[in-house]
Amino acid sequence: MALQPSLSAPSRHSESDGVTVVNDHTYRSNGAASKQPALTKALYKPLPGSRTETVHLPFVDEASYLDTKRPFVVPIGTGGVVQALRELNTELVAAGHNSIISDKRPHNYVGREVNPGSFGVYEFASGPKLLLDPGRYPGLPLANWIGCDWRGTYDLATNFPPLGQGSGGLVADENIQRLGLTIVQVSQNQAAVCLDPQMRVFVISDRGFVAMATTGAYKVLGLIDQTHLSESVVDRYSKHVLGHTQSVRLPNKYVAATFLDIPANHAVVLQRGDEMFQLGAGQHFVTTPGVSLRGFFTMGEVQIELECDNVYTRDQVPVWLRLYLRYQLQQPLQLAQHGYPTPFDALQDKARSILTQIVAHLDYSTMARTRNAAPELQDGGDDDVGAVFVSAVRTQAIDELKVVASEYGIRLEDLAIIDRKFKGEIAAKLDSLTTRALEAQVESANLDRENANRALKQQGEARVLQLQNAMKRATVETDNMNAIARARAKAESLTIEAEAEATAIKLRAEAQAEATRIQARVDADIRDEFARNLAQGRLEVERTKAYGNGTVFAPMDALRSAGMVGMGMFGPRPMPAPASPGASGTVSRK
Repeated sequence: MALQPSLSAPSRHSESDGVTVVNDHTYRSNGAASKQPALTKALYKPLPGSRTETVHLPFVDEASYLDTKRPFVVPIGTGGVVQALRELNTELVAAGHNSIISDKRPHNYVGREVNPGSFGVYEFASGPKLLLDPGRYPGLPLANWIGCDWRGTYDLATNFPPLGQGSGGLVADENIQRLGLTIVQVSQNQAAVCLDPQMRVFVISDRGFVAMATTGAYKVLGLIDQTHLSESVVDRYSKHVLGHTQSVRLPNKYVAATFLDIPANHAVVLQRGDEMFQLGAGQHFVTTPGVSLRGFFTMGEVQIELECDNVYTRDQVPVWLRLYLRYQLQQPLQLAQHGYPTPFDALQDKARSILTQIVAHLDYSTMARTRNAAPELQDGGDDDVGAVFVSAVRTQAIDELKVVASEYGIRLEDLAIIDRKFKGEIAAKLDSLTTRALEAQVESANLDRENANRALKQQGEARVLQLQNAMKRATVETDNMNAIARARAKAESLTIEAEAEATAIKLRAEAQAEATRIQARVDADIRDEFARNLAQGRLEVERTKAYGNGTVFAPMDALRSAGMVGMGMFGPRPMPAPASPGASGTVSRK
């Protein structure tokens, strides 16, 4: 079956009878495709350089419900509900049916009131009559209401008949629904699942219509918010949310439409008979009979653990393994064709089969060497032998599993063993022997490690003592050098002070001697007798001053009569002046 794109770009406001809508693109299949079943594996791809495109799918009809002209069904266009009702009325009158728009005219003062944005409905001759003009409509006797049954006023922006929540879903008012008039309007991201009088299910998305059923009635089965569907689809292994879905059912509980919300980097596979199709991310709905949902799939990277039980070695020891898998699904259609609901189910079966073959060629002792041994204990000849099992898994198992996974559209990125346990009596005995051997090796390694640590500690302590002694020697040498420097500085300071004091004394003595010589010359130059006596008196005063404050003076005559000689008591006595008549002697006492 060849897939040919339509030359006409689809409208964003598209309604379908089983049409799958993905964002702004509508995907439909032609009529021949629905009559010729074939295994279809197609992925929708945009045409190069185009913004919108239509691709034919094998599960749906060619035309949407409102794209086909149907009697007494008018899509709501830019003119709104009122214009669509007037077009429907014109079509009914032209076909010989009664008009649905009343010829009554509103008044200003009395009567039933119809507000702007709403319309009034009354029943006449088992059919609806609409009051579209706002105003007041008076009753008898101002207007003829004979045979009329008033049904109320309704908002033009809502659905008609009004929908209420019942036990089986949305339920319309039966008294209004039997009139045959239906108005359906949905907003963005909203969809309405409808049923026409011929029991055909169709979906209205982001648009609306008005219809008048002369036999039967159009019914709204459900209103769906396509971005907030009620049921979450969760992967039972990884617990990741793969998407959301919600079903709308007929009154007899059969599914009328299924809505799908697929996140980015996810996909859904649909099937009808032998035909399959993959849907990408976006909001979708399916109404075609016989189409089943095979499953939701994530195309991102998945990391998960796998447990394998009762895998026997060559010596018949059962082994329990836990593996780490990292993979990515690339072709969901290939996986669905093999009947696996998830990629993990496919990898699980093949991984167990491959590991069973690998473990069957190994014995217990080879596998146990790498189970608990520390890395530092595996630096000898046993490392090559003990790594046989891990090496086999990393090479043979992952290579074989990659080939098998590619057949299912899966890319295996990594596989590793993260834990393994041995079971049975043989395993218990061998495990006890192996454990004792490993414990002895670990104890020996611990002793070697303790001895090495003790030697390192002693070396460290000796090094610390060396450093401490060096620090003490450096401190003593520094103190000695500081003491020598201080003594040298003090000696130099004393020398400088002594030299300065001696120089000062010498200068003072020289100054005094010079002053004495000058005074002597001045005294010698005195010619006047009186002045000479004054000068001698001054010298006497200076001589007397030289004795000090503790000197006692006495008359020389009194000393002679007493037989005593004046003597200085303290300090050197100055030389006496020449004797003169009436002079008195002095005695110094200190």
